[in-house]
Amino acid sequence: DSAAASESQALAHYNQVQQAIQEILPPTDSLAVGFQQAAEGAVLTTVQSKLRETVSFKDFGAKGDGLADDTASVAAVFDGNQRREIRLPAGTYMVSNTDFGPADINLVGEGVGKTVLLWKAGSPEASLFKFSGAAKVRFSNLTIDSNRQNQADSMGYYGAIQFNGSDGARLELDRVEFKNGRIEDVLIAGPTGAGEMMHFECYRCIFLDGLVGNADRAAQSVSVTGGVDIRFTHNRMVQPALPASYGRAGLVVQRPGGSTSLAWGKTIATDNYFENVGRMTMDRLGCIYVYSGNESTIVANNITKNSVGAAYCVKSDGGAAVIKGNTVVNHYDTAVAAIVLFDQADTYTTALGRNLLIEGNVVYNAQYQGIFVDGNRVGAANKFRNARVIGNIVDGAARGIGARRIENLSITGNTVSNTSGVAVLVEEMPGLCEVKDNVIEGGVVGINSIGVMSASDLIIHGNTIRNLVGGNAIKLQTEVKSFSIKRNTIQGCAGAFEVVGATNHSFIVGNDVGGESFVLSKAGTYGLLTYKDNVTSVALGPTYRTIAAAADAITIFADWHRVDAEGAAATDDLSTINGGHEGRVVRLCAVSNGRDVVLKDGVGNLKLSGDCILDHSEDSITLQYRDGYWAEVCRSNNNI
Repeated sequence: DSAAASESQALAHYNQVQQAIQEILPPTDSLAVGFQQAAEGAVLTTVQSKLRETVSFKDFGAKGDGLADDTASVAAVFDGNQRREIRLPAGTYMVSNTDFGPADINLVGEGVGKTVLLWKAGSPEASLFKFSGAAKVRFSNLTIDSNRQNQADSMGYYGAIQFNGSDGARLELDRVEFKNGRIEDVLIAGPTGAGEMMHFECYRCIFLDGLVGNADRAAQSVSVTGGVDIRFTHNRMVQPALPASYGRAGLVVQRPGGSTSLAWGKTIATDNYFENVGRMTMDRLGCIYVYSGNESTIVANNITKNSVGAAYCVKSDGGAAVIKGNTVVNHYDTAVAAIVLFDQADTYTTALGRNLLIEGNVVYNAQYQGIFVDGNRVGAANKFRNARVIGNIVDGAARGIGARRIENLSITGNTVSNTSGVAVLVEEMPGLCEVKDNVIEGGVVGINSIGVMSASDLIIHGNTIRNLVGGNAIKLQTEVKSFSIKRNTIQGCAGAFEVVGATNHSFIVGNDVGGESFVLSKAGTYGLLTYKDNVTSVALGPTYRTIAAAADAITIFADWHRVDAEGAAATDDLSTINGGHEGRVVRLCAVSNGRDVVLKDGVGNLKLSGDCILDHSEDSITLQYRDGYWAEVCRSNNNI
């Protein structure tokens, strides 16, 4: 009995010891175990709560081996873990189309090329991940492979991510690689109610080798429509080759048809890189295509190589638009300019584009045109207002800079070289139009105006125009309200000024002209035309030109001229020589034997030592201009 009592006492003592140990040691259940960060001010939570702050695909059975179908696991993760960070360990997760509705998730991979979401082969022609309503979704540090080589795509609108957002919704993409895209990589439809807006941000993403369009489908990497505030920056879009016809556009932001009162947020697209991007046919959309809406659009510091469609195009309908600091190298489209800013049809908006700026862009080798600003709205007589084209460089294009139907236009400080046509073309300007301080080198025609411009005040000041082949430096082909051509430097062109009329007082004053076959070609009628203080100097090539007398007068532009009789007559009088300035010296010679030119002493603006007959090709007379007339210096009669 004593032994049994001792055993009972020992067991009781053991239980007491175990109870004491449990009281000393912390609990082992994660719900009961506490967790607190080491930093001051950290709050106490449980280990279970801390562990559940993030979720992994593999917590729900995803294999991530590229072979197993992980769609069910992905759906379970998204459906049951709202407002949490979802971790995707490295691996390839094969998934098919799923609609997640108004999800609120943050999806984080282990890095581009390490975590891969692979669109299952043979998936339907619908989007892979579809969100809607007030969803708030973020994807980062992963690759989405749409596997287009193993899909059957015909037509429609769908992509890797489709987001039909309501007011306040948000989609954010950061360091996401989209490769082998189907018709679209990202498809966003924002709200259309008055004042409603969702937000889209895309940073440091890569878009590679997406499906190109055809006659039945239009393909683009990112498509946005509706009320969306957009930030699109530091992304790369690269196609493997320039399309021969249909291609793949880049960022396309479009207004729903008929939405004339839709409020738009800002669209900011900066510091992106595009290569072999754009659609040659259909709508000719290029790298960035944006309606500016009623707020503002900024397209800045982007680089494009080998583009078709309009590389950067903004349709402005009431908001400010800025296209600044972009570079386009090799623009192969034959029907649309590399950089385009134009007005929208009345079917979309009744507002007018205002405060428009194209500044500091570089366009090299454009097949058609470098820069074009078009205020010729479809279906309305309204025009753009306050457009500035400043400090751009266009080198190599069929046409350099063009503009049409803009109230208050300034084309200032640009450099245009090596065009095969017109360097600067203004058309149908309804108000003030300034072309100032530009440098034009090479090409055919320097500055040209066409179309109805009877209400236009045209100012052409301070431009430098050199070495045009076969064309005139300044060519006004239509009557304007007034023009002022002042302080331009023109050298080595076929002709200097060609004008056809102005209703108000106009000026050609203080220009420096050298080497042109004619200085002024004037037609039409003028309220008043002032032509004075223009300096004509030695030609850049030969120092003489042949000119014919007309109404007993010539206009000189070099230091040595051969003078022909008007209409190749046997003899002709010459009494007035235009183009003089104080101290200028000119030598005149006969053009040939048998066509006599008689300089008349004391007639017009000539003061000679008697009439001078140039009746032999070796005859000459040297004159100096002073006090408003030409005085004889010497003559040579070499008719032997």
